[in-house]
Amino acid sequence: MKGGVQDICVRDGSGWSFAALPPDNARDRIMSAAAFVVCNHGFAATGIDSILNRAGTAKATL
Repeated sequence: MKGGVQDICVRDGSGWSFAALPPDNARDRIMSAAAFVVCNHGFAATGIDSILNRAGTAKATL
C-alpha cells in the first residue's frame, strides 16, 4: 500500500523508517512519536494524548 503504515513500519531494517530518524524539533518529535505509536499499537488504538506523551510535548505545540 503506497503511503500506508507498511511504508513507515519497517520490521526487518531493509527499508526507510521515519521513526528511526533523530528528531530535530517539536514537529519531528511528534511525527516520530506518531510513527512509533501507530506501528506498535495500530491506528485504531492511537490517540493524540499517547503521541504527545511519547513526544514529550504539550497540546499547545500542535
